[in-house]
Amino acid sequence: QGLCEALSSPPDPTSPAQDPDWYDTGSHSYGLSLSIFLDLEIRFGFSAVSEWVKRVAETPGVITNARLCVAAKEVFGEEIAPRLAAVEKAWAEKILEECVNRLK
Repeated sequence: QGLCEALSSPPDPTSPAQDPDWYDTGSHSYGLSLSIFLDLEIRFGFSAVSEWVKRVAETPGVITNARLCVAAKEVFGEEIAPRLAAVEKAWAEKILEECVNRLK
């Protein structure tokens, strides 16, 4: 099972993703954010997405969409800012944090 594919199923009960807002059924932002991660994993593979997640996580400071975009350009050679602009800022960041937790 791929890193991002695993996020489409409910996370581990001990995961930080158990925040009540993690699965916001009133919004499509989670699904849109997840689709970005899944698309990257399908096109570039598990190793590339793992490298992307690690680069973002290893950069000091708070995880932001800007950091996601810079690392995506470095790892995948493409700009993801337009796609991230379509979703609520916090969702992509939360998904990345969950990816980091799953890579530990």
